[in-house]
Amino acid sequence: MEGVLLARYEFTVLRAKPERSPVTGLTLMAPAGRRADAEAGARRGLTHVRATMLARDLASSPPSMLTAAVLAETAQRLAAECGPDVEVFEETALREMGCGGLLGVNAGSVGPPRMIRIRYRPDGAPADAAR
Repeated sequence: MEGVLLARYEFTVLRAKPERSPVTGLTLMAPAGRRADAEAGARRGLTHVRATMLARDLASSPPSMLTAAVLAETAQRLAAECGPDVEVFEETALREMGCGGLLGVNAGSVGPPRMIRIRYRPDGAPADAAR
């Protein structure tokens, strides 16, 4: 399933009228008694496809559209849906943190800088894991 959907990916954000021919059906086959496992795998696969397509859209977006602020907003929106903690640092915080390199690179940008920290802690993971 993943291969079929990912092979059909196109970056259409900049097209006036994107032409889409949707997949109208896929047949999922599973051994007897394993239908639930196959369906769960298909749901995971669809999640992977959506994540991959979003990553491709972000990578293909021109800098005039995907500013640091837009990327930070996207991270916050996705985190609200999925659960990881997202912290966005703006210019004042970056100065206080001594992020001169990031601020120097951003000096060539029209928009303000952002740095995004994403923390994911799976259920049951100790609070101090992976520091």
